Amino acid sequence: MKISDVKVNLYENGKLRGFADVTFDEAVTVKGFKIWNGSQGLFVGSPSTINKKDDSYRDMVWLSDEFKPILSEAVLDAFRSMANGNSTKANTTKSTRQPRITATSLNDLDEPPL
Repeated sequence: MKISDVKVNLYENGKLRGFADVTFDEAVTVKGFKIWNGSQGLFVGSPSTINKKDDSYRDMVWLSDEFKPILSEAVLDAFRSMANGNSTKANTTKSTRQPRITATSLNDLDEPPL
């Protein structure tokens, strides 16, 4: 799996420093990685959602131990570049995206999704 694009939005609220959207293999984008400033420096947190029953946060994306440092390095490099005013995104590649399909249900589609 190749990281083909990282987009960073700077945001400062307590220890939270920003958000990142990461595109894999120019095909799938995962939004909502968080960039935190912890006691041992910057780190990347997975997108998460809150469990309303007990107010705990649950990760929505799980990464292998081998892939975590690769993703963290890409996101933090893009964050540092953005924070230094050098770029708005890192590893930019030519987009080959298909048009977005908007439907309220599968019955609204003329053709079944691929």
